[in-house]
Amino acid sequence: MSFEVGHYGVGTPARGSGRSHPSGGPGEAGNPVEREIMKLKFKAKKGESADQLVVSYSCDCGCKPEARYERNADEGGHEHCCCGKVHFAGPRAEQELRDYLGDRRKNGQDEGLGFDLSLDAVKAPWGETVPVAYALPYAEADRAGAG
Repeated sequence: MSFEVGHYGVGTPARGSGRSHPSGGPGEAGNPVEREIMKLKFKAKKGESADQLVVSYSCDCGCKPEARYERNADEGGHEHCCCGKVHFAGPRAEQELRDYLGDRRKNGQDEGLGFDLSLDAVKAPWGETVPVAYALPYAEADRAGAG
């Protein structure tokens, strides 16, 4: 499974995959990969209590995934959309996202997929800035053929 951090921008459809992924192939050996990736627009709102943050977005597949984070909690919340996009909200969002995708790979899930990882942040109802990490899937075969 590949993890690449890219630049924000507009993604293009993966050839034959039905999924959205960034355009462009990998960089030359030893050089960082530079590509534009889709930027998700997150919304932050108060959850069921004043100490709960709900981070959501409107996905192009029609879903509205929500990750819930409780103020001062060690673990963040996450949701994995039906189209393969996943996002985490919380202080360790990036590491939790990497661990989650790694565990899925170990369990035989996401075979043939790589993920572009991106970082963002939202303002919680209590005024704190909370990190958000998200991953956009792409077909590894499509990415390998683009180089």
